[in-house]
Amino acid sequence: GPIFTRTDPMVNFTWGTGSPAPGIGPDTFSARWIGHVSAAAAGTYQFRTNSDDGVRLWLNGKLVINDWTDHAGRDDTTSKMTLTAGQTLDLRLEYYEAFGGANIRLEWKRPGQSDFETIPELQLTPAPGGAALFADNFDTGLGNWTVVSGRFQNSSSFAGRGWVYTAVGGGLDELALAGNPAWVNYSFAGWVNLSNLGGGASILGRVVDSTHYYELEVKRDANGNPGWFLIKRDGDNFVTLASGPLAYTAGTWLRLRLTMNGSTLTAESSLDGNTYTTLGTATDGSYATGRIGVRAWFATAYFNDVLVQGV
Repeated sequence: GPIFTRTDPMVNFTWGTGSPAPGIGPDTFSARWIGHVSAAAAGTYQFRTNSDDGVRLWLNGKLVINDWTDHAGRDDTTSKMTLTAGQTLDLRLEYYEAFGGANIRLEWKRPGQSDFETIPELQLTPAPGGAALFADNFDTGLGNWTVVSGRFQNSSSFAGRGWVYTAVGGGLDELALAGNPAWVNYSFAGWVNLSNLGGGASILGRVVDSTHYYELEVKRDANGNPGWFLIKRDGDNFVTLASGPLAYTAGTWLRLRLTMNGSTLTAESSLDGNTYTTLGTATDGSYATGRIGVRAWFATAYFNDVLVQGV
């Protein structure tokens, strides 16, 4: 069916027997909102959705509301959580309409409030970058991914990130792919947790096949210290296009982002998923299109909350 992208200031829609936009039918449509929510003040919060029909909500990669069923309008509420003033959470909200009436609201109860209110525009920000092409939190299975080599599984509630995609084999080349081979200019971001620096973990972009792609990797450098490496794989040759030191401790989460725009490749990292630091850039025009992937070697690696956006 038709696909379109827009930025909504809030999530508070009652379409009834209508639809979100011209060209979209009144039944059997779905929507996804990706962005961030920031706490207005320090204290205890609860989040709530009201939906007809299915709804799922993730905060910081953790599935906190899961009512993915056909139903009339009803509330779903998270457990209480304590936030600091200005604290920002990754937010992903998914919704579908089956038939009949259609509505979706995203609300919260702030400190000192006695009831829920629609989360205001001031506290919501869209995900940086262009239109979302692909997103996965791995909580609904692994149907989006193809394992090329090694062993992968999805694991729940790992190190505070909810469901994760885990490379468990510990072999030389644990590789899984997803996405569209026709993608051209895009960024690929994902949380990465490397169990030990005796191996490596990476996100891949413009994957032509299992041995031709760009790769942003975390591993030890020649001096045995944590480092980042922007690599072009060409068959059995791994060509380092750029590299540098990285403040990273094995067993912790780091968000990596690889952006490919024309022949310019940009490597970035983030500790909170909101503010990115540019690690380095390189110029290479070997691969113009391709899928995404995740890779690990000689270590268990965990991946969470991946997002592909056009640039």
